[in-house]
Amino acid sequence: MIKVILPVLFFVPFIAVNAQNFNVNNHITVATGLGNYHPQIEVLGDGELGVIWTDAAGNDIYFAKRNGIDQFAASIQLNPDGLEVQDYNWSGADLTVEGNNVYVIFRSLGFDTGHIYLVKSTDNGLTFGDTVRVDNMLNDYGQFPDVVVYNDTIYATFMKHGFVTMNPQFVVSRSVDGGATFEPEVDVTGWLGDEACDCCQGEIIVDADRVIVFYRENELNTRDIKAVVSLDRGVTFTQYLPIDDHNWVIAACPSTGADARFMTDQIMVSAYRTTESTVAKIYLNEYNVITDVSLNEVSVTMDGVTPTGINYPQIYYTDNLLGIVWEGLGNSTDVFFNASTTGATGILSSNAINVTNANSSQSKPDIAILNGTFHIVYAELTGAEVKYCRVNATTGILETENNGVSIYPNPSSGFVQINLPNLQNEDVVLTLFSGNGEVLETIPYEAIQGSVDLDMTDLQTGIYFIQLAFEDRIEVHRIVKY
Repeated sequence: MIKVILPVLFFVPFIAVNAQNFNVNNHITVATGLGNYHPQIEVLGDGELGVIWTDAAGNDIYFAKRNGIDQFAASIQLNPDGLEVQDYNWSGADLTVEGNNVYVIFRSLGFDTGHIYLVKSTDNGLTFGDTVRVDNMLNDYGQFPDVVVYNDTIYATFMKHGFVTMNPQFVVSRSVDGGATFEPEVDVTGWLGDEACDCCQGEIIVDADRVIVFYRENELNTRDIKAVVSLDRGVTFTQYLPIDDHNWVIAACPSTGADARFMTDQIMVSAYRTTESTVAKIYLNEYNVITDVSLNEVSVTMDGVTPTGINYPQIYYTDNLLGIVWEGLGNSTDVFFNASTTGATGILSSNAINVTNANSSQSKPDIAILNGTFHIVYAELTGAEVKYCRVNATTGILETENNGVSIYPNPSSGFVQINLPNLQNEDVVLTLFSGNGEVLETIPYEAIQGSVDLDMTDLQTGIYFIQLAFEDRIEVHRIVKY
């Protein structure tokens, strides 16, 4: 049985963090009193947002759907009574979306008795069906599940190891019938000969040609991230990509894995934590899966903030937008954010912001992108709450390529003409922003006939931005006023 828990919404005052490029909007409570472990967020098929998390007190897993900009609907308990959920503050359940279907994967409680389960919604998270067991193991057991779907095939990865001999390795199990049944597990990492780090989350991504599983190795206490590749839709895994060569040696479990996304059919981007010369680091790595070469590797930091406590990076990529969130030390444990339209190389430390610059602790963030806006969830220590906020990222580093748009004169002291020769009857809304993200003027598509004249005569000298919001994309362009 699926339980529905009425929402308890606590609104905090408006918080505006004006960095060079970003504004943070209202922090609201997704749920309170229902735990806050490992919140995850994803864009649903109807253009809304879904959030999952687990409750350590009741060993339950919950789902909440955004219901308007500043509120979430009732939380739904996804596990039936009598089936308790394994929960960790650094790892846990995962969700993925294809069309109107939402898939949530989790592990049941019990160190050597728990199993991997999936629940599915076919109506964008309004209701969920019964649990389906994913693993087929008899003597071994699974941990740290992750799930992705591509063309109706569901790919679940999780760690498999024995109770006595251990030997943790990652496996993949597929479902080709919409999640009704799952095939026997396929070895992902065992053929490499090394153990996987036994308390680090895995990650799986899929495109038309590849299934790739990311995991943290444990070879004589070396804890680097590897990516293992299948070229036959997850039937066999025969290639690995050494995306992390920082040689992090630690005689303890780091309890942190990688996150990853495809950027193109050749390039993927991953984020992970490591340590160099005793200093904690987070890296973004753009990797060409065809040539097996790292294209760009960027250390993720924020100006003026020491990397102490930096950990748990999560990324999202869509429509040329790359966003990253992570946990670090500000006033206390805080959530940090950065974004780019030029991939990893555009993640500049000067543009990073502290999203939750408060005295209490906020941790374990996740991120999604919808309609050019970044959406962040995180765990708030006070009150065991799951919190959510939006980041307006329409300026500075997120300036897009020209795409046929011309702005003349630029720089300008007064009138500016914006020409859109490639409009081709597309609906578009033009918004003029100040350098700190304030909306100055909005022009609806009915008033745009291939060009727009803006009067900037009375505006102060500085940098401004125009956002062109099309039906399927966002474009941002810079204007200099002198």
